[in-house]
Amino acid sequence: MILNGTKFKMPTFNTVFVLGYPAAGKTTLINHLMELPQKTRLDNFGIKEPSLLTDYAFMEQAFRIDNALFKVSKLRLFSDRNADHTGYITRNLDTLLDMTSVLISEEISFRIAKQHAFFQHNTVFVELCRGSVSPYSKTLALFEDLILNGAAILYLSVTEEEAKRRNLTRERQLPTENFQAFFDESDWHTLTNGRPQGDIFIRGIPIPFVSIDYSVSIENLTEIEGELVTVFNSLRTSISKPTLASSPTDKVVNG
Repeated sequence: MILNGTKFKMPTFNTVFVLGYPAAGKTTLINHLMELPQKTRLDNFGIKEPSLLTDYAFMEQAFRIDNALFKVSKLRLFSDRNADHTGYITRNLDTLLDMTSVLISEEISFRIAKQHAFFQHNTVFVELCRGSVSPYSKTLALFEDLILNGAAILYLSVTEEEAKRRNLTRERQLPTENFQAFFDESDWHTLTNGRPQGDIFIRGIPIPFVSIDYSVSIENLTEIEGELVTVFNSLRTSISKPTLASSPTDKVVNG
């Protein structure tokens, strides 16, 4: 990249939060990016060696703990089995979601402590879905500063109707009992002041975000790869800019 006649090396990402409704296409998009050739992934998207941490994976661990606890004590903390025993209905969903955020933060912190200069070589995707329970403002504030520094947010915007349609067609369906909680009163619009891109501030740390309309077909992401490159380059440019103070339109969250 050339800026004012000076060659400028675009930064790479430490952490990329991918947010959106259930069945918005978050995992599909992340897997597509992770499977790109290394040079394409690094040069076009600023993604180093990628890994993925999802709230759902940590929730599944809690469900398995519940299964074990029920066998030994007939108690369950976070879930009940649904009627046909094919899935789980969550209890205390807000507490469970907060716990998964803390566990993901701790996992990344563990990797940083274990591997010298971890973020020089790695990019971590964090996939989260929030709604009226455990809103995004609260969730993001649960992550450690060393994770938020150099992070960016990609929000996939889909209609409730489209998300529900996709949920019915995927192998791992979210039970109806849990689904609606993620659509009721999401604070994303409030957190971003309705802007499609900009910065939010968590404990004074600027985190650039871009919200994209993702209601289009996600069957062949190669067709929109050019648009995705533009989005990621916008985020890369944002994380390279030092921000001394928030502007009147930037949302500040204190953890």
